[in-house]
Amino acid sequence: MTSTSWSVWPGFASPNKTIALRGKHQRRYVPDFLVEYEDGRQAVIEVKDPSRIESDDVKRKRKAAEMWCKQRHMEYMLATVG
Repeated sequence: MTSTSWSVWPGFASPNKTIALRGKHQRRYVPDFLVEYEDGRQAVIEVKDPSRIESDDVKRKRKAAEMWCKQRHMEYMLATVG
C-alpha cells in the first residue's frame, strides 16, 4: 500500500472527530495519526508501547476506535514502538 500523505491529525479533537469511550464516565479519546492512501482510503493509527497493549485502558480505546472507524469505512491500526 502506498500512502499519499500522513500527519498528526490537526483539529482531530473537534466534537465530530473525537471517539467517545462509553463506561461509568464518558471520555473523549484522540488517536495519534491519520493516513490517507492513494486510493482514497483512510486509516487511524494509534501508537503504543508493547508493554501497554494488554492494559484495560488500551483495550477500551481500541474497541471504541475500531467501532468508530468501521462506521466511517476507515481502517484502524495499532502500532507498537520500543
